Formats: sequence, structure tokens, C-alpha cells
Amino acid sequence: MLRILHGHKGLHSVGLSQFNGIELDLRMTRDNRVVLSHDRRITDGNGWALWIDRFAYSDIERITDQKLLPFDEALITIQKKLRKRKPFILELDIKQLHMEDMVYQTLQELKAFSFFSEIIISSPRVGVLNTYSEKSKNFSLGLTDAPLDKWDLWDLKFYRYLVLFLQYTLKPITFRLVRRKTNKKEIQIANIFHQLIDRRLIEFLHEQNIRVFAYGARTEKQLNRLISCGVDGVKIKYESHR
Repeated sequence: MLRILHGHKGLHSVGLSQFNGIELDLRMTRDNRVVLSHDRRITDGNGWALWIDRFAYSDIERITDQKLLPFDEALITIQKKLRKRKPFILELDIKQLHMEDMVYQTLQELKAFSFFSEIIISSPRVGVLNTYSEKSKNFSLGLTDAPLDKWDLWDLKFYRYLVLFLQYTLKPITFRLVRRKTNKKEIQIANIFHQLIDRRLIEFLHEQNIRVFAYGARTEKQLNRLISCGVDGVKIKYESHR
């Protein structure tokens, strides 16, 4: 079973030898600088919210204490740590539209296609996966079951609770939803929250030659359950292994 480092926090200090790959969340600033960030919003020194895509990278550095690591710098750090010592997966979780040109250009300039054993483009939107597939046939495509990733403005707790309620109570619908979406595009990977995974879902996706990566598991008990279900990989947050 593959172990994927989920998130970039601690990238400079964590050892990559215990992992088979890393997932990076990508967004882009107003001046087309691709950066690593899960959330669209960051805060300035006064606690005011800033939208990453509405500010230039230099402006963000000037008005906030939060450090946004550029995508190219992150790739260089990963390559230096690995030194081509073993097959390693790079998964890019696309959090924003219309940045495929800059992402592809960075990968080309740093020779990422020859360095990494596989580069996965992940998104909850089939349309986004299609865009990157048209950009390069070297990408593997990962469909993510993450409703909250579709909406940057869902900050009200009511909506978050509603989505979580639907996820946990309508589990059979998840099975049909993944099946319907995968029929639209050649998907190689399905990224699914660990509590929504069961053996029946794994068996169906494997019949479609789709690998299953689980995310969100934190305890040994949760990991063991995923192993027994037959997942192909688990995404593990850096905080869980410090």
C-alpha cells in the first residue's frame, strides 16, 4: 500500500524516505505565480481575509506574515531530498481554475515528467481533469470526492455541517456518484474520504481499473480498516508523523 504525504507543511524538515509520494495543493496569484495553499483565503497582520488569486505574490509577501511557498521552489526542494533514489509519485491537487499553462510550464522546466515515476492531477471536477489531460497525456487523473473543494465561499458553518451530514448519511449515493462520474472520463485514481470507503466500493473501482487513495485517516485503527478494505494508498498528514 502506498503512503502519500498529504500537504506541504514541514516539507523542508520532514524526511521523504518513509513515503511513496507527496500531494501538493496548488493555487495561483494574480500575477500568475503558482503557490502551495489549500485555502483560497489567508489573513494579513490585522486578521483581515485576503484572496490569494486577487493579489500579486509580492503584495502577499508584503502585507501578510503567512509564507506561501512557490510551486517551483517546492519541486526543487523535493528533487534535492529524493535525488532520484526511488520511484516517487507527485500528486497535484488543483484548487483553482485556469492555471494549467503555468503548472505545465513549471513541470517542463524542472524536468518533473522524467524525475517522478507518476504525476497525478486531482480535482473534484471532471472538467478540470479534462483540461489537464488535453495539456499532456503524461498525467494520471484522480477524481476527488470532496464537495467542500468545489466552493471557496462556503465559510458558513451551516453549509459545512450540511455537506458532512449528507456525506455520512447517504453513503450508498457515494457509490453511484463515483460510478457516474468515472463513466465520463478515463479516471485512473479515486481520492475518497476514509469513512466513505468500504470493500464494495473498492471492488467496483478496481473492476474499472481505478486505484483508490484514502485521505483523512489519522489513527492506527482507521489505517488498518483501510488496509483490510484493499485501498491502494493512504494520504497521511505531516502532523501525524512528527
